[in-house]
Amino acid sequence: MQLFLDTSTQTTVVALVRKGEVIFYQKSHTQMKHSELLLSKIELALKKARVKKEALEEIVVIKGPGSYTGLRVGLAVANALAFGLGIKLCGLTKFDVAEIYLENNKEPNTIIALPAFRDHFMKSEKGQLSIVPVKDILRGNSSNLLLMDLSQDEAQKLGFKKEQLFDYQKKLSLSLWSKASAGKFTKRELVPFYFQAPKTT
Repeated sequence: MQLFLDTSTQTTVVALVRKGEVIFYQKSHTQMKHSELLLSKIELALKKARVKKEALEEIVVIKGPGSYTGLRVGLAVANALAFGLGIKLCGLTKFDVAEIYLENNKEPNTIIALPAFRDHFMKSEKGQLSIVPVKDILRGNSSNLLLMDLSQDEAQKLGFKKEQLFDYQKKLSLSLWSKASAGKFTKRELVPFYFQAPKTT
């Protein structure tokens, strides 16, 4: 039994997966109140799925990029649960999930990007991460672009197309989380993957 967690944005995802089948999924807008709500959401998931926490075998958690506070809460809970239950733990970045999606769709040369701060995006191009102004993303090849953490309205205001959006949090994407986590479980405590500000001269 796998427990999937994501607290990297204002939306929280809690899901339970048994042998590849999603038996519980909840995506809710928590307005950054993860510290108040996450444990109760996990308890609710276990109760509704009629699963005891001792039945959990693995925890997969999104470790970034994203909200500083949200990531700290999600990883603290994941680390504590995994340690307390003596089970496997895996931290994924959003780029890990997107790369599996692109691999499945045979689009290896696509740029992956998500908003960072102050009109800047973090992008992954051929495995290399960088933070660039949004205008640089818009100037690129729009047919080879995958965007995360943007609503359709936000994307259109910035000049992007809805076809470029990828929702790594949706229920159907959990199979990608599972595939991305294969072989990446660790006994070490996970640390968040934060945005870093671009250097100024």
